[in-house]
Amino acid sequence: MVLTFPAAVGPDATTAPRVAGFRFNRVLQHREGLARAQDASMLAKAYRGTSRRVGASTPGPFPQLTLTLSGATITVPARDG
Repeated sequence: MVLTFPAAVGPDATTAPRVAGFRFNRVLQHREGLARAQDASMLAKAYRGTSRRVGASTPGPFPQLTLTLSGATITVPARDG
């Protein structure tokens, strides 16, 4: 979920999203985090902002992945997206 506010918000309006798990993205100038849509919407409206749901994009084919931990090797085969 992404929370966007029309202007800079005061300290009280930054504490509530932070406690709810949202972090400020300085590049995109919004707060982002994992939350239920209804909860994020209520939080945004409380401070005259908006909330929107964003989905993860699925990349193309996944390459083969090999991990070696404590001498044991695990290989995850390549697959299409």
